[in-house]
Amino acid sequence: MQVVPDAILKELSDKLGQVMHRFVNPKTGFIGNGLADLMGGLTDCSVTDFARELVNAGATLGPQDAVKMLVGWINGQPLCYQTKGLLTGVYVDEPLVLKGGLRIEQLPKRSSEILPFRHAPPSMIGSDDSHVELTGSTLLSVDCEALPAFYRPSGSGIAWETVQRSRKVSEVAGFSIDTFCEALSLACNHSIRCRNSWGFYGDLRQFNRIVSWGRGIAYVPHQWQQARLSRKELSHARKLLALINARNTARRGLRMAIHRWINSKSEETPFVDRFIEIRIALEALYLKERFGEMRFRLATNGAWHLGSNPQERREYYDLLRTAYDRSSKAVHAADIEDTEANRKLLARTQDVCRRGILKCLSEIAEPNWDDLILGTKV
Repeated sequence: MQVVPDAILKELSDKLGQVMHRFVNPKTGFIGNGLADLMGGLTDCSVTDFARELVNAGATLGPQDAVKMLVGWINGQPLCYQTKGLLTGVYVDEPLVLKGGLRIEQLPKRSSEILPFRHAPPSMIGSDDSHVELTGSTLLSVDCEALPAFYRPSGSGIAWETVQRSRKVSEVAGFSIDTFCEALSLACNHSIRCRNSWGFYGDLRQFNRIVSWGRGIAYVPHQWQQARLSRKELSHARKLLALINARNTARRGLRMAIHRWINSKSEETPFVDRFIEIRIALEALYLKERFGEMRFRLATNGAWHLGSNPQERREYYDLLRTAYDRSSKAVHAADIEDTEANRKLLARTQDVCRRGILKCLSEIAEPNWDDLILGTKV
C-alpha cells in the first residue's frame, strides 16, 4: 500500500474525477467499478479510493503502463483476464492452443519448477497446498473479457440491477468449462472433468487488492487413468462443443445422455452403478416416452438408429437388450459381478452409446422413431 500525501492525493482525485466524470454518480460521488464487480470488492467506490488504487498500480506496473490501461478502459476497452481450470482424466504431450485464446498444458511434476503466482488462485498463493494441487496437473487457460470497466452507478448499491454486463470467453461459441469437458470426454472416449477453476487477473490485481477466491476446489477426485489429448481430438472437441450447444433445446434428452455416459466411464463410479448410468444414458437417448415395453423399444430404436443393414441392426438389438437386462439387475438391487465378460459388455455398450450420442449431435432434429422403424422417409 503506497502512502500518498493528502494534498497530492486530492489533486490526483480532482483530475481523475474530471477524466471519469461520466462514470460518477452526481449525488453520491461514487463511480461504478467493473474491476471490483469482476474480481470482488466494493462495486461503488469514491474517486479518492480509486485514486489510491491507481497510485498502487502505478508504483507496481509503472506510471505509463498504469495510465495506458486506465485510458483504454475509459475509452471502452474490456477488462482482459483468464479463466483457469485443473482438468482430471486427460494429459497432453505438448501445449495445445485453439484460435481464440484457449490453451491446455501439462504443468511440471516438481513443485520447485512451478511459480504459484503464475497459475494458482489467490487463496492458494504462498500456500504449500498450491504445489500439491498444481504439480503434474493438466491446466486449462481461457482468454476472457468483461465489460464495462467503469459505469455510472444508480446509487442503489446493486450494480447488476442497472448495468448490462457481458463477458466474451474466447472465440469458442457457447463456451463453459463444464460443457467443454463434456466435449473433451466424447472426443477422447474418456471421463474428463474440471477439479477446480478460478479467475486469473494478472496486472488487473494491481488496480483492485480485494480478489475473490473463484470457484474453489470441487469434489472431483483425481483420476489415475488419463486419456492423451492430441491436436486432432482437441479440434474435434471444439466442433462437438458447438454441436452440444446447438442441440441443447432440440434434443432434450441429449445432455442427460452425455452426462450419464460420462458417469459410466468415471473411475469413482462403482462397477454396478456404471450399468445403471449407461442404462439411463440409453433411455435418455432412445426412449422419448417412458411407457410400454421399454426394453424392446430401446433396443429397437437404437438398432435402427445405428445399424445400416439387417445384420448390424440385429447385433445392436441383441447388445442393447442384453445390456438393458444386466442394468435392470443393478436397478433392482441385484449384484453384478466384476467379471471379464461383464466388463466387455459394459465397454461395448458404452461405445454404442457414444456412437449414438455422436450421431444425434450430427442430426438437427430427433428422429420420429415410429417412422424410422417402419422405413418411412423423414
